[in-house]
Amino acid sequence: MAETVWTGEVTGYGSYDNDPPGFDIAYPDAQHPQTKTNNCWGTAYGDGSWEYPLAMAGDINVIPAGTKAYDEVSKRYYRMVDYCAACQASNPKRLDLYVGGDLTTGTGTSGVAKPGGGTYTKKELVDKTASDLTRIPPETAVGRRVILNPNPGYPVPVLGPASGISSGCGNFGSPDAGGGTPTPPPTITANRFGIAAGGDWVNQSTTDLNRAFDDIKAMGATRIRLDYNFNSSNRSAAGAALSFAVDKTIDIAIAKGIKPLIQIGGFPAWANKSPTAFGNFCREAVLHFKTKGITEYEIWNEPNLQGFMDPVDPVLYTQCLKDAYPKMKGADPNCFILSAGLSDAPETALPDHMKDFDFLNAIYANGGKGNFDGVAYHAYGFPNLPGVQVDWNGWQRIASTNPSIRSIMVANGDGAKPIWITETGAPTNTNSEAFQAQLIGQEFDLGKAMSFLGPIFVHTYRDLCTTAGDEECFYGLVRNNWSHKPAWDTYKAKADAEATNPPPPSGGNMPTMQALYDELTSAGTTGGNTPTADAMRIDLGKLLTPPSGGTLGPELLTHTVPGGTGWVPNPYNVAGASISAGVISGTPNGTVGVLTSDQEASVTTADTYELTTKAKATSGTDVVFRVGVDDPSGNGWRHVYVNLTSGALTQGSDGANQPTIVGTPTVTTVGTEKQITFRLKFATAGTPSFVCGLLHSSPAGTVAVSSISFKKVL
Repeated sequence: MAETVWTGEVTGYGSYDNDPPGFDIAYPDAQHPQTKTNNCWGTAYGDGSWEYPLAMAGDINVIPAGTKAYDEVSKRYYRMVDYCAACQASNPKRLDLYVGGDLTTGTGTSGVAKPGGGTYTKKELVDKTASDLTRIPPETAVGRRVILNPNPGYPVPVLGPASGISSGCGNFGSPDAGGGTPTPPPTITANRFGIAAGGDWVNQSTTDLNRAFDDIKAMGATRIRLDYNFNSSNRSAAGAALSFAVDKTIDIAIAKGIKPLIQIGGFPAWANKSPTAFGNFCREAVLHFKTKGITEYEIWNEPNLQGFMDPVDPVLYTQCLKDAYPKMKGADPNCFILSAGLSDAPETALPDHMKDFDFLNAIYANGGKGNFDGVAYHAYGFPNLPGVQVDWNGWQRIASTNPSIRSIMVANGDGAKPIWITETGAPTNTNSEAFQAQLIGQEFDLGKAMSFLGPIFVHTYRDLCTTAGDEECFYGLVRNNWSHKPAWDTYKAKADAEATNPPPPSGGNMPTMQALYDELTSAGTTGGNTPTADAMRIDLGKLLTPPSGGTLGPELLTHTVPGGTGWVPNPYNVAGASISAGVISGTPNGTVGVLTSDQEASVTTADTYELTTKAKATSGTDVVFRVGVDDPSGNGWRHVYVNLTSGALTQGSDGANQPTIVGTPTVTTVGTEKQITFRLKFATAGTPSFVCGLLHSSPAGTVAVSSISFKKVL
């Protein structure tokens, strides 16, 4: 990688003004690898040479963790291994170079010469930079350069270890091989069956906890969501001891083979809503829980409701998230961190609550991107089943409404990140037990087809109480007297079926083809030598491997037809095709590399199916596009015609066995594309076929078809 010169500000910090004070760094996995073999691991130690660089802090969204630098004033090499909140907030951005000092006084020689003779102590060096953020030391500000991705040949004085005073840090060992990268979060596989623990799981007896977890394991659950909140940790002041009463519950769960997801939130009164105090608490929690093998965390429960953040404040929440995330990653680079499980609130009425979409947009608007590994969401929709299309149905708000949780993520470049459903379910005092069972079964079925969806946590295991008019009492899959509701059996049946026939990995950090496409198209057109999103998308299409023969890539992704009326024949029309993973096959032109997802190999006459296509007109002023499905009998088409310029939609059909459109087809704008969605019921069971292509363009037009999804929804 070519050298570049840092043009922002430069500051210095030492051990005594680190946060928290000490030698720890935030991204130890990005450190020089040799420290993993001795007790320098996780600290800022080094001698500033190419082989053993010192610590550097900053904004890893600007300079990735592991990046090397050379400072021409201090004549030292550095590596980005630490977090600096002020560096992220500053404008222009800053680099913070570690210049040593011991923990309490910052004494010790820095090796940087004073103009009048001698050298600065490390404390002097740090103190002198506090009043002028552009120089270390102040007298040598003119012409200062920090070189990013430097070559190894720059001069470094031979001064010995320059980064602190410690008898505990041994020899550095083998030279630096050139840098590391933070360990990625774990990929989530098929173990997606979870329970959200409602009520008090801390003060239950050991007997009841063992009984509960034995039964939870018997029904096939592999995960449990438990609370460990700042405001209930019994910490009385900053630095005071923490209570971990939840350990008893956690230890029993782990012993039964149930993996905990720890939800952290809340403020004690003494913390005065300090994001720094919250972040420090989260770091301590991770340090404690990682000794038990716990790696998964959720930052806050429903902060868009006044009952959990009073008043509702997305700016404060984002500040907490931004402070906590790097500290938690510093404590355990392998941990997986979810943003808050937002309530599926469909409208805004501050201060009582804030609309889920508005809150998530506010997280992005306030710099939250890059400070979570996935998004948590609470998908309640009763008294409707999950497939019912109403705006306030939480399950629909995941990805089927406009906007949706997923569309907001995609628009902000986070399409490859998963959505975890950390609460869902229905109470059985206002809904029947049969309805609860049906809802849970359908959610697991629908979730299996959503490649971006992670685990689903059903709220909750056992009814909390028996007060007839209290809805919160009756969410359990088990009654308060420990007897099973029908939903327990449904849950077990779905979990057992998946244990023997698991879906492909999803919901972790492995992006799907659709997520890759979404990331590319959300980027827009770029300048210079960077390829456009369309070019990258075509290259991505070329990577797809057809099952047999045919052509790939741009054939369907982009094609042009002359101006005219009526159907315009061209070799790229898809007619009578079948959808398979990653490709459309059986077309007159062979196999075409359109990104596909949620494929249904066959249909029934009882179920409802949804066809979603993304396309855009890249030239032309009156471009009409057709997409449709043929009944498995081969004798009945149902089409929609969409003007990709205006968005106008009309319907068409022919044949005796036409599929029936359920509800109203929709056209929504997603980035630069039109997303066309409609639902159908079929007259005949079997394998349907598909058609899409240009119908009309005036003048000549070009269409780009990016993706097709066909899935069962009801």
